[in-house]
Amino acid sequence: MPNPVLANLIQNLAQKTGRVEDLQLDWQEATIPMSQNRLNKLLEELINNAFKLSEEGTPVWVNSYS
Repeated sequence: MPNPVLANLIQNLAQKTGRVEDLQLDWQEATIPMSQNRLNKLLEELINNAFKLSEEGTPVWVNSYS
């Protein structure tokens, strides 16, 4: 599971779009060489686009592997 800050960000994005049921997380802790703010912005943009560009009921996967 992502760290609590990222988990909260991802869940909030799913709730804002009404797509909580479509969100699928497969997350392992990983070291990402960027600031927390940049990572948050990157995830927010990617997840928002995934929800916008997919039909409701389509799973949106967030995967992280180390």
